[in-house]
Amino acid sequence: MSYAEQIKSLFPEDWPIVLENCAADPEIEEICSDLARLAQDLETAEDNIAFMSSNLKQDVLKTMKALAQEIRQKLDLS
Repeated sequence: MSYAEQIKSLFPEDWPIVLENCAADPEIEEICSDLARLAQDLETAEDNIAFMSSNLKQDVLKTMKALAQEIRQKLDLS
């Protein structure tokens, strides 16, 4: 799964709203950038198993979910 698809999967119903706000709100855009960086790291890890341990991979996934939750709260999405 590409990193863009990983991010979209965190917002299955609200992706258009998130995408629109990433472009319009600097605070949301910063969180989206962090999510993109983490997702790209995961994609790199899938291509190169030595890049990231499974424990670190789990930590990255938890961080991504926390960032997604922060975006949901800021945009008042349930």
